[in-house]
Amino acid sequence: MADFNFSDREEMVEIQEEKDFSPDADIVEAIDTAVEQEEMEDETTSKYGKNTLVTSTGYVLRAKDIGFSLLERVMKQIEEPSPPVVTITEAGKTWEEENKSDPAYIKSLEDYTVRSAMLIANTCALLGVDIIEYPENAVSFDDDKEWIEQFDAIGISIPTTRSGRYLEWLKLRVIPSTNDINDVQIVVLNAMGVTEEDIEEQMSSFQD
Repeated sequence: MADFNFSDREEMVEIQEEKDFSPDADIVEAIDTAVEQEEMEDETTSKYGKNTLVTSTGYVLRAKDIGFSLLERVMKQIEEPSPPVVTITEAGKTWEEENKSDPAYIKSLEDYTVRSAMLIANTCALLGVDIIEYPENAVSFDDDKEWIEQFDAIGISIPTTRSGRYLEWLKLRVIPSTNDINDVQIVVLNAMGVTEEDIEEQMSSFQD
């Protein structure tokens, strides 16, 4: 979903040649992919309007502003773990400090990160997008009964609420891939006024 800074791959290749080396095959492939992605996004926007995307399964989704207050309420459902405090005595001095290397704390922080990401993803998928176009021969949620039989056959619990079932259907039929889920979150955040630069900056801060 990130913007590609060059209008075409030839410009990037020329820049590489000016540096006296041949473009690496992986770099050229990455350029081609970025250009294709940008062209697809431009085509989607031109056809369906802003804050829309076509999923890997061919559904067209339009994002809407769900409000930051909702996301804040969602995140308050889980509490971020705190590192244990240990007492250290050295050279006749005693003090307390956080032990961020504690294995139990590291595990709980990993679990918190995974659960937080899942909550945000589920919120954006369930409340942040509407299906505006179905792929050919696709069946709507209300008419699709096969997935319930499939889940039951392999032992996956079926949610008891309509919204719960709709979310599971979305993740199975509409946004089955990790890229789909990431794209949904990005387009929803865009609809809320968050730029892709803001998202990339936030992701970089997590990696530092």
